[in-house]
Amino acid sequence: MAKNEKKRFPWIRWGLLLLALISLYHVFAGKNGILKLQELGREKHAAQHRADSLAIRKQELAAEKNRLLTDSAYLEKLARQELGMAKPKEKVYRFVSPGGKSESPAK
Repeated sequence: MAKNEKKRFPWIRWGLLLLALISLYHVFAGKNGILKLQELGREKHAAQHRADSLAIRKQELAAEKNRLLTDSAYLEKLARQELGMAKPKEKVYRFVSPGGKSESPAK
């Protein structure tokens, strides 16, 4: 009789196999599957790294701003180096390179 039942209901076996395959697909590759969760984890890690980098940069900029507002010697140094400024009655020497262009103090 068992042999007879196998012949009568082969579609049950195939149906269960199909159901198992569909379930496995959804577990691994579905909308909320394992692969998607791993991808989201990588994206979260990258976003956290970027946020940490930006927080460090923000602190550096705040320190630079504070230094510009409070340290007049630093401000003068930057004005001289970056903008080529000089004090009144101070001579500024510019050296000409062999190519004919003068080297400006501004970067």
